Amino acid sequence: MDSWDFNHGYIETCGVSSTDKQPDRLARSAACSMTENAPRVVESAGELLRDVTIKIDGVNWFKVNAELDEEQHGDSLDFESISPSYALRLRAEGSEIGTRLDVHLSTNIGRLDVDVAINYAAPYPVALTQEAQLEFANEVAIMALIPYVRECIASLSARVFGETILMPILQRGELHFSEENNVDSKQ
Repeated sequence: MDSWDFNHGYIETCGVSSTDKQPDRLARSAACSMTENAPRVVESAGELLRDVTIKIDGVNWFKVNAELDEEQHGDSLDFESISPSYALRLRAEGSEIGTRLDVHLSTNIGRLDVDVAINYAAPYPVALTQEAQLEFANEVAIMALIPYVRECIASLSARVFGETILMPILQRGELHFSEENNVDSKQ
């Protein structure tokens, strides 16, 4: 794929105009126009970051909820009882790449749910392999989402439970998803 100019998002060899009278250049131009919009296949997170140069396009909140169990009202939060569960959803369509993290905490006095997504935009359409998309989510996108999730959990728990739950600092790779565990992918 040496013919791709990733800085400009088009094929360098397609630099001909329709006014060119040379048949071989016109044929090459026609062939190039058919491939200009074909997505570039990306096989690793490193390739996505290094060669495609994606940018954050936004953060979307899907669910922010905390419920105090009325029967447990007045009880203290037992921090040892906190049971977290995580789910990951992946999306890659055209030049858009999305990673959505759903966090559910069960405690002795209630429940807390945070569902948030981070969206990235590529300068041109890309087709990520499942492995590349999952690697990118694990190594980059989840780490970008964690501060949002941590702040939301702290704020909600303080307001609803009367005590602040501080999500632990996670090192890259500590929260890791594989194709077998809690991943929903939309290509």
